[in-house]
Amino acid sequence: MKNKLQDMLGHVNEMSNVKTQISGNLDHCQQQLEEAQRHFTLESDEQNRKISVLHQELKDLQEKMNNNNHQGSHLSSKVKEITET
Repeated sequence: MKNKLQDMLGHVNEMSNVKTQISGNLDHCQQQLEEAQRHFTLESDEQNRKISVLHQELKDLQEKMNNNNHQGSHLSSKVKEITET
């Protein structure tokens, strides 16, 4: 009986060690996950910033193009007026 209890205690100790090891592995995996999430968030923020800058540049270029089209149309009508007179 005493031997059986000692065997059971040894088994419990082994399982406790396994549990501790698994817990450590889970903590390590959790840290890696958190680091990956931080890295992803930083990359995502940087990409969003770049997209915002490019979007503003596009709006500026579209505005310039519209202004140039308006000026070209105005000049075209002036040229037409001059050549018709």
